[in-house]
Amino acid sequence: SEVAGPEHQPILAALEGLVAARIIEPSSNAADTYRFSHALIRETLYRGIHAPSRARFHESIAAALERLYSESTTPPLAELAHHWYLAVATGAIEKAAEYCERAGLLAASRLAFEEAVTLLRRASELADLRASPDDSSHCELLLQLGQAEWSAAEQTSARASFARAAALARQVGSAALFARAAIGYYGFEEGITADSTTLVLLEEAAKWIGSDSPALRASVLTKLQHMVPHAYSMETQRSMSLEVLDLARNCGEIEALREAFRARHNATLGPDFLDERLEWEEECRSWGKQLDDPWLSWFGNDVAS
Repeated sequence: SEVAGPEHQPILAALEGLVAARIIEPSSNAADTYRFSHALIRETLYRGIHAPSRARFHESIAAALERLYSESTTPPLAELAHHWYLAVATGAIEKAAEYCERAGLLAASRLAFEEAVTLLRRASELADLRASPDDSSHCELLLQLGQAEWSAAEQTSARASFARAAALARQVGSAALFARAAIGYYGFEEGITADSTTLVLLEEAAKWIGSDSPALRASVLTKLQHMVPHAYSMETQRSMSLEVLDLARNCGEIEALREAFRARHNATLGPDFLDERLEWEEECRSWGKQLDDPWLSWFGNDVAS
């Protein structure tokens, strides 16, 4: 009725007739809503509507949803994204891009990664069509998309998104965005397979990102430790780990400290480094207690045991 306006009474009467004909049925999910009794009925009727008319219907529904939930702190972002995206032909690019991104980020926060990937891909697709494209914002969006794709077990697609993000970061001159893209391209789990592009991105990030971004630099250097040729040199690993630990101590950020102790772990394997290993394990536990961080406390104790 919100879409139809004051002429909605005939529509309500028609709905009753459709229920009687078993074309639609009341929805069990919400009051005063209906659904088609079979998906084929819905698809046949939907495809029978001329494409421009379909786009205008979606635009009207999306606008109605915006009005209905204008005061709500939890608007139906997925539904808004769906209808605005299908209304792009009416010129609703800005709305579609905005809601697809918002709905995608919400889905990712709820661990619905496949839904997040679909929505964030749509937002990325629309980013270059916006009236005033913003490369920095698009880069941030690609980083979020890559993270969602990785979490959805789409590693190849994730690396493609992170590579695009790295290219945009170069264009806008952002060391922080580039470092995040390089870290994302490397991956988010142990024992992954890295390629030559990973090494190139991480080495470029290491040259670019400075000590003013300690957590990012720490993460870049820690991941470089795993890459050939750095992985074959204990002296290089030790030097990197000490720099990372110094960065972490100076800033006191939890993420930097976690990376620092991962780096020290990598650099002190074997009996020749037992004293150093015991020293950093004790410091790791101390930071865990000081910052009330379970991971640091666990890592210091787990490795020590």
